[in-house]
Formats: sequence, C-alpha cells, structure tokens
Amino acid sequence: MNQVAPVARDPSALHDLVVGKDLAGLYVYGINSLKTVDPPLSQVAIDKTVDLSIDEEARSLKVVLERHTFAIDLARTGTAVLLSAALPWSPSDGTAMPTIRFIFSDGSGMDLREPAKTKRITITIGRN
Repeated sequence: MNQVAPVARDPSALHDLVVGKDLAGLYVYGINSLKTVDPPLSQVAIDKTVDLSIDEEARSLKVVLERHTFAIDLARTGTAVLLSAALPWSPSDGTAMPTIRFIFSDGSGMDLREPAKTKRITITIGRN
C-alpha cells in the first residue's frame, strides 16, 4: 500500500496511476460522505477515468470519467492511498475502514482515508 499525503506527494504520479483505468467499483463507506443519490453508485462502475485534477490549496480532487465526474472534498485531513491490489473493504481485513474506495478493473485501487472516526470527506457525483 502506498500512502499519498496530504492530497498527494507527487500529484503527477497520482494522475498517472489513475487516469486511463476502467473503474470496476466505487464504494462509499462513510455514510454521510455521499452527497448525491442520482446517479446511483451502481451506474458509475464500468466507466473509464479520463482525467484527475488536484487542488492542493482547496484539498480537493476532481476525477473525470467518460460518463461521470466525481468532485471530492478531502476536508482538512483526508489522504489518497494507492493500493496495488483492492477488493471491497471488510471489517475482517484488519485495516481501518476507508471513507471511499475506488477499485479499478486491473485489480488496483485508491482509498480516500482520514484519521478521525468522524468522516468529513465528501463526494458529489455528476453526469457528463
């Protein structure tokens, strides 16, 4: 597991590792983190990432897919964690619950995490 903090140590590396991958699943574990209900999470999978932009000052990410865009506010303490292998999170994993997990079709993933139990990272999903 590679941790990238605060938003990214090397934004271009994060961009290069995410852009061009097919999204196989998006899991939002922080119940208050998802700020939209349409489109549903089930409709955003099987979509290719075409861009990722990072605003260090605003502590935000914008992930653009072919059919959807994710606007992510990392709040004050959120980090992006790159995963070489990712499955949906389970308490039996023995790891802290991520707020949001992206799983790509090549088996890799990206977690958005924060140290506190109060989840402040938010994600807003829009259609392109």
